Amino acid sequence: MFSFEELINGMAKRPQMYVHPLNVSSIENFVGGFLVGTGKIPPISKFDFNSPECVYASFFGLWVVQWIIDNINSEYKLCSELLPEILLKITKDEDEAVKLYFSLCEKFFECYHNNDEAYFDALARKVRGWDG
Repeated sequence: MFSFEELINGMAKRPQMYVHPLNVSSIENFVGGFLVGTGKIPPISKFDFNSPECVYASFFGLWVVQWIIDNINSEYKLCSELLPEILLKITKDEDEAVKLYFSLCEKFFECYHNNDEAYFDALARKVRGWDG
């Protein structure tokens, strides 16, 4: 059995083996289906910070928004756009959006391994504008 991170890393090397057409929407649909289908996402009442799957499902989109604020547009605000739309808007090209998605996944997992639950909770409050 392989880990969720190994799945993402494998997809990054050969994404066409997993999805068609190759775009961020297809990848997100595959990943979401994998997480739900394998039961890797427990109910929110049983959130487990030690599960990369739970942390990804709960925080990846918010983390990407913070990455955009830190690296691309300091005025960027959380909006109703889905992650594929956000990445495509940044890159203007589907192939580049796919590359950016996998690059951000790698950075996210590194961040996950280097931080604790309090970091991600604070990030979620900040990105949502709840930190006063």
